[in-house]
Amino acid sequence: MASLTPTFAHLWHDLPTELQLEIISHNLTSSTEVHHSLITHARLYGTSSYTQHVTLLTTLHRHLVMGNSIAHLARQTFYSTNVFVMGATTYGCRMRAAVPPPAMRPLI
Repeated sequence: MASLTPTFAHLWHDLPTELQLEIISHNLTSSTEVHHSLITHARLYGTSSYTQHVTLLTTLHRHLVMGNSIAHLARQTFYSTNVFVMGATTYGCRMRAAVPPPAMRPLI
Protein backbone atom coordinates (compact mmCIF):
# COMPACT_ATOMS: atom_id res chain seq x y z
CA MET A 1 0.00 0.00 0.00
CA ALA A 2 1.32 3.42 -0.91
CA SER A 3 2.25 5.70 1.93
CA LEU A 4 0.17 8.80 2.53
CA THR A 5 1.48 12.03 1.17
CA PRO A 6 1.24 15.36 3.01
CA THR A 7 -1.15 16.51 0.26
CA PHE A 8 -3.54 13.62 1.01
CA ALA A 9 -3.43 14.33 4.74
CA HIS A 10 -4.08 18.03 4.19
CA LEU A 11 -6.96 17.43 1.78
CA TRP A 12 -8.42 14.68 3.98
CA HIS A 13 -8.55 17.00 6.99
CA ASP A 14 -10.28 19.64 4.84
CA LEU A 15 -13.19 17.28 4.15
CA PRO A 16 -16.24 17.56 6.41
CA THR A 17 -16.44 14.79 9.01
CA GLU A 18 -19.67 13.50 7.46
CA LEU A 19 -17.93 12.96 4.12
CA GLN A 20 -14.94 11.29 5.81
CA LEU A 21 -17.33 8.91 7.59
CA GLU A 22 -19.15 8.16 4.33
CA ILE A 23 -15.90 7.30 2.55
CA ILE A 24 -14.65 5.11 5.39
CA SER A 25 -18.04 3.48 5.80
CA HIS A 26 -18.04 2.54 2.10
CA ASN A 27 -14.75 0.69 2.64
CA LEU A 28 -15.45 -0.92 6.00
CA THR A 29 -19.12 -1.91 6.08
CA SER A 30 -19.85 -5.52 5.16
CA SER A 31 -23.02 -6.59 3.36
CA THR A 32 -23.10 -9.72 5.53
CA GLU A 33 -22.55 -10.45 9.20
CA VAL A 34 -19.02 -10.46 10.56
CA HIS A 35 -18.71 -13.84 12.21
CA HIS A 36 -15.49 -14.47 14.11
CA SER A 37 -15.78 -18.24 14.26
CA LEU A 38 -16.64 -18.30 10.53
CA ILE A 39 -13.29 -16.68 9.84
CA THR A 40 -11.53 -19.28 11.98
CA HIS A 41 -13.32 -22.29 10.47
CA ALA A 42 -13.46 -21.00 6.90
CA ARG A 43 -9.68 -20.58 6.97
CA LEU A 44 -9.51 -24.36 7.01
CA TYR A 45 -11.84 -24.77 4.04
CA GLY A 46 -10.97 -21.72 1.93
CA THR A 47 -14.55 -20.55 1.43
CA SER A 48 -15.57 -17.28 -0.22
CA SER A 49 -16.91 -16.07 3.16
CA TYR A 50 -13.40 -16.37 4.55
CA THR A 51 -11.99 -14.35 1.65
CA GLN A 52 -14.60 -11.63 2.17
CA HIS A 53 -13.85 -11.40 5.90
CA VAL A 54 -10.09 -11.33 5.40
CA THR A 55 -10.48 -8.55 2.80
CA LEU A 56 -12.61 -6.54 5.23
CA LEU A 57 -10.14 -7.01 8.09
CA THR A 58 -7.19 -6.16 5.83
CA THR A 59 -8.95 -2.96 4.82
CA LEU A 60 -9.58 -2.12 8.48
CA HIS A 61 -5.90 -2.64 9.33
CA ARG A 62 -4.86 -0.40 6.43
CA HIS A 63 -7.08 2.38 7.77
CA LEU A 64 -5.71 1.91 11.30
CA VAL A 65 -2.17 2.76 10.19
CA MET A 66 -3.15 5.90 8.25
CA GLY A 67 -2.96 8.23 11.23
CA ASN A 68 -4.83 8.86 14.46
CA SER A 69 -7.88 10.68 13.06
CA ILE A 70 -8.49 8.15 10.28
CA ALA A 71 -7.85 5.24 12.66
CA HIS A 72 -10.38 6.61 15.14
CA LEU A 73 -13.05 7.02 12.46
CA ALA A 74 -12.24 3.60 10.99
CA ARG A 75 -12.59 1.82 14.36
CA GLN A 76 -15.79 3.65 15.15
CA THR A 77 -17.26 2.93 11.70
CA PHE A 78 -16.21 -0.73 11.56
CA TYR A 79 -17.66 -1.62 14.95
CA SER A 80 -20.80 0.52 14.74
CA THR A 81 -21.94 -0.22 11.16
CA ASN A 82 -21.34 -3.97 10.88
CA VAL A 83 -23.44 -6.75 12.34
CA PHE A 84 -21.34 -9.10 14.47
CA VAL A 85 -22.27 -12.67 15.25
CA MET A 86 -20.97 -13.58 18.68
CA GLY A 87 -20.16 -17.16 19.45
CA ALA A 88 -18.01 -19.52 21.39
CA THR A 89 -15.31 -21.87 20.26
CA THR A 90 -13.88 -24.84 22.07
CA TYR A 91 -10.15 -25.38 22.40
CA GLY A 92 -9.59 -28.73 24.09
CA CYS A 93 -11.56 -28.61 27.32
CA ARG A 94 -11.76 -24.81 27.45
CA MET A 95 -14.47 -22.68 25.93
CA ARG A 96 -13.59 -19.26 24.54
CA ALA A 97 -16.01 -16.48 23.60
CA ALA A 98 -15.42 -14.85 20.22
CA VAL A 99 -16.13 -11.17 20.88
CA PRO A 100 -14.60 -7.88 19.74
CA PRO A 101 -11.99 -6.15 21.90
CA PRO A 102 -13.34 -4.58 25.14
CA ALA A 103 -12.70 -1.02 23.98
CA MET A 104 -14.88 -1.58 20.90
CA ARG A 105 -17.85 -3.30 22.55
CA PRO A 106 -19.72 -0.06 23.40
CA LEU A 107 -19.81 0.77 19.67
CA ILE A 108 -21.73 -2.42 18.84
